[in-house]
Amino acid sequence: FKDDEVKARALAEAFDRLEHRIPANVATEEHLETTKLALQKEIEQLRADLTKDIEQVRADLTARIEENRLSIEQVRAEIARTHASTVRWVTGLLIAQAGVIVALIKILP
Repeated sequence: FKDDEVKARALAEAFDRLEHRIPANVATEEHLETTKLALQKEIEQLRADLTKDIEQVRADLTARIEENRLSIEQVRAEIARTHASTVRWVTGLLIAQAGVIVALIKILP
């Protein structure tokens, strides 16, 4: 192209037009690698945070389950006491009823 300066200018202008078509914000491999590493770091941090949160929820649930078990045992004990009391009352009433029936039979000929 040294001989033909017109061709050299045309070629230079063509290269300039091509360069202007390429966006200025085209990511390079270095930019992509940097972004990739940043995202990987962020993902690992999120995983660590999520694992910590899951462990906290598990601990809370375990504590609540234990509280519920204690409450259930207390209710069972109360039911057992109530059952025993009810049996005593019913037994006493049956004996009293039998006594009333025997007394009525003796009084009424």
